[in-house]
Amino acid sequence: MEDHDHLLVLDQVKDELRDLGYVDGLLREKYDFADFLAPDYAVKQIPLAAFTQEPPSYRHASFGVVVSNGVAGPELVQGYRSLGAPQIFEIARNQVVRWKVTGTGTPARLDEVSTDQVSALFANHHDDWSPRSVLKAQSGDPTAATQLDFFDLGLLPLLDYEARTKLDRLLRETVNLAVATSEREHPFADDQYPPLFRLIFRLLAAKVLADRQHPGDWAPEDPRAAITAVEEFYFSNDAPEPVLADYDTQLAAWRHLNSRLHFQNLSVDSLAYVYENTLVSPATRKSLGVHGTPREVAEYIVSRLPFEDLEQASRLVFEPFSGHSVFLVAAMQRLRELLPPTMSSEARHQYFVEMLSGMEIDSFAREVAKLSLMLADYPNPDGWRLFEGDAFSSPRFDQELEAASVVLCNPPFERFTGDEKALYPGVERTTKPEEMLHRVLQRPPQLLGLALPRSFLDGRGCRDLRARIGSTYSSVEVLELPDRIFHHSDAETVLLTAHGTAVGSAHVRSGAVTDRKDFYTTRQASYSSEADIPDPAAAFAKHMGLLKLSEVWEATADMKRLGSVAEIHRGIEYNVPFSSHEAKLVATEPGTNFVPGVRGARGSAEPFVVTGQILLNVAPKLLRPSAGLLPWDEPKLIVNAGRLSRGPWVMSASVDESGLVCYQNLHGVWLDETVPLEVGAAVLNGPVANAFIAVREGKRHIRVDTLRSVPLPDFDEVQQERVVSLVRKYTQTRGAWLAQEVGEREAHDQCLQLVLEIDAEVLRAYDLPLRVEHDLLDYFHGHDRVGPVDFYHYIPLGFRPHFPLHMHVSGVIAEASAAETLKRLPSIPQSPLLDEALSYID
Repeated sequence: MEDHDHLLVLDQVKDELRDLGYVDGLLREKYDFADFLAPDYAVKQIPLAAFTQEPPSYRHASFGVVVSNGVAGPELVQGYRSLGAPQIFEIARNQVVRWKVTGTGTPARLDEVSTDQVSALFANHHDDWSPRSVLKAQSGDPTAATQLDFFDLGLLPLLDYEARTKLDRLLRETVNLAVATSEREHPFADDQYPPLFRLIFRLLAAKVLADRQHPGDWAPEDPRAAITAVEEFYFSNDAPEPVLADYDTQLAAWRHLNSRLHFQNLSVDSLAYVYENTLVSPATRKSLGVHGTPREVAEYIVSRLPFEDLEQASRLVFEPFSGHSVFLVAAMQRLRELLPPTMSSEARHQYFVEMLSGMEIDSFAREVAKLSLMLADYPNPDGWRLFEGDAFSSPRFDQELEAASVVLCNPPFERFTGDEKALYPGVERTTKPEEMLHRVLQRPPQLLGLALPRSFLDGRGCRDLRARIGSTYSSVEVLELPDRIFHHSDAETVLLTAHGTAVGSAHVRSGAVTDRKDFYTTRQASYSSEADIPDPAAAFAKHMGLLKLSEVWEATADMKRLGSVAEIHRGIEYNVPFSSHEAKLVATEPGTNFVPGVRGARGSAEPFVVTGQILLNVAPKLLRPSAGLLPWDEPKLIVNAGRLSRGPWVMSASVDESGLVCYQNLHGVWLDETVPLEVGAAVLNGPVANAFIAVREGKRHIRVDTLRSVPLPDFDEVQQERVVSLVRKYTQTRGAWLAQEVGEREAHDQCLQLVLEIDAEVLRAYDLPLRVEHDLLDYFHGHDRVGPVDFYHYIPLGFRPHFPLHMHVSGVIAEASAAETLKRLPSIPQSPLLDEALSYID
């Protein structure tokens, strides 16, 4: 095919894309973009690119069109992955080939048509290829993504990572160069970093506008002109905070930025990453609690709220503690989807300005937010209602809250310091999330979406707040998130969404995310359950949401609790730091005030037996009050106070009859005369108790109150004797194993069998419905058990018949299998008469 013919086909594809809705700024010819996947800061150009919305970026690329030019097929298409388009059309000879672009591996050929069949190809995919359909998939809708044969879920996460890595590297280079330039004249002081960061961000904004070819002179030689242009563009209503004034430093930074990465296809998320990861000082991060909300979290919360139930003119969104306004950007996208497609760009921009408002105390964050909102609604300029103020003291907070029908927020998670309490005389709560929610619920919005500490689900201090949510809303969802979902924070977090007017009951959905990367890709919970709950205010006062294995807790609801037969206390606490005073707190030889004890579960205590002891100093002058007065010399159970794993096996209970003193990361459990120590240990080491703790506690602690609430079955005399006998046999076998008096494999297998028999007896006493017991045992499948035995499951996942565990452990199920039954059948002697008879059977 000649070049002229290529151009004709290219024009034809362009017309077809226009018919799909890719018009005006959504269709770009000879589009330049940064090749984030190249080893350097390369810039590429593609003949034709289509985008689902403006501004064009790799996150909104929908189609790319390339022409064979000596390089063809996968090799040609592979070079355009950084465009971000999930599918690329290759014009080659007399045909057009459609390729799926993947995050890993080579592009996949989807189909090919002759040039005279291009119109029919587009007609067949008219709905799937429209900007709205592709945008839904790009926005994280997993259903929309799976319905498109060309959409690869791994492409955008790959480009996010590469773009952020390159941008972060570029800006760190720029910071280092600027500091080095400044230090030619004088040492660079710590208080110069904030104005330096503002300088670099304003230069970055100028380069973004220049690379996007926004009207104006954004790339002058003089950096002062670029800074002035940006400040006039963004700060028409308020005065900007000053940037680093040294001209040589400005010039060095400006030249370095201009000589590297091309920002034509920079996404809003990349700007957010700059703020959270690169250009925030540690001091600012600490003082303001900056921990960066990922776009995926904001989009998930927004997607779970029915914006469509509100009148178009009533969808007013307020984001306190807005940071770089990630929730406002997500809400803008949601509002855009609900607006008439015929609305003009100017009218749409004015609508967004009226509907969206944020409050943030950090001026630099507001500056990032302005550029983020402008880019999300490009090419419309400023005008965004981003208010300077402290949500805990500003009257603006109450004004915006009064007007808002939607509140979205990820507040700082810290406690109020003494100085802050003096600064905020009206504060009623001890933590910032609690105070924020307390104030929001005084004027509850119709739609509420928050990120909160996990302790909100069942913490004592939030009981009234949870009850108020239950009495206010008819639909509530909580989603527990894994570690490191937020940048620069490992706080345990839940997402809360609530809407609908309370009607006496609430529809509740609970879920959890176990795989962070999967959540980023799919915006889906790893597992979830839902139910209608009567009297939600009373239910939420105890715990918000539905606990995993809810049928187990329903079946054990009427059982007595461990706290009714036991005294439970945390171990001794010293009034000096252990790490810096270990020499005087621990001894290797007996001495005054040193007594046998255990410091922690790991390496000292395991299920049923204590395997390591140390000498702890119990001098009264070193101890905090009360713990030293407990009856440590009496028989008891020793239970870990810190969770032993992130999985379901979280707890270990050891029998101590030698009077050991426990350190503070252990609990002492003193049982009354009705429950033998062996039985208590069997219960606490078993699946019900471990699951009970696992679904209620966070990743670190096991609270005394939760331990007291563990359900305790009624053992009959025979069951109790059986459990005591099995536990004693286990401790004897484990002791012989530790003393190397028996072979390791033999001892291991014996201990494993005894553990299973103990669990089976305990479950027999709980007497759970068979299906419920089966679900409980499945909960532990594949998880390493605490203790010395290799144990990963009770029952194979594929085993569907429901039998109690004691039947599996006893071997009854195995003996009843078809194979074992055939072995027991008597053999039939060969007989010519029998052979002849069987030959007539089809």
